[in-house]
Amino acid sequence: MHGRNDCRLSAEPTREVFSIPQSMKRFLFGLAFIAFLTALLGRRSRKAPRQPSVSSHPERPTYDEIALRAYFIGLDHDVHGDQPDPLRDWVEAEYELIASRR
Repeated sequence: MHGRNDCRLSAEPTREVFSIPQSMKRFLFGLAFIAFLTALLGRRSRKAPRQPSVSSHPERPTYDEIALRAYFIGLDHDVHGDQPDPLRDWVEAEYELIASRR
């Protein structure tokens, strides 16, 4: 006959090797809940992607465009014997490119 305790693996009480503090458990639960709500609300608010608006403002010049123009402005200043000033060349290049797009 089988006894009542046959299905137990050991007679010793189980001992936790690593215990998570209650405050950490609450924090992790709250974090998981926020992630769940974010995912739930994100699924509901799937809208069609916004079309780029056509505005009266011209597109700003890219970094590469400004850098290239500033390089040539710097060469002009160098040919004329002016003191090198990369910041001045950059600002002048950006101003010229923006003005040319208006």
